Amino acid sequence: MTIKETTKTYLIHCRLERYLAESSVAKYKDLLSTWVEPYLGDVQVEALERPAVLKMRAAMQAKDLSVNRQYAVLMCLKGLLKYINEVLKVPTLQPSEVLLPKRESREVEYLTSDEVQQT
Repeated sequence: MTIKETTKTYLIHCRLERYLAESSVAKYKDLLSTWVEPYLGDVQVEALERPAVLKMRAAMQAKDLSVNRQYAVLMCLKGLLKYINEVLKVPTLQPSEVLLPKRESREVEYLTSDEVQQT
């Protein structure tokens, strides 16, 4: 079984068993079809190793993908790997072996008590 062969059932699993919104499932489908399937799709599930994931990450960086987009792709991949390991019961790369890029902290803006009183 290849990675690509698991993506359709993973999306069904996301919708029916994880209760994800259709918009989230559509986003996962986009991430899988744009990045995971082209780079990892032909790999046998049992043979997936970190170097293949690193090759995909290098391609994302070469295309100047934002850190947030890379993070989304890798989180989607981690979810797929968890599904393969835990639901399909097929041994593959552990999700914990997929490292996530560091994202910048957002600056939180808020109103002071005086500003709230003025509104």
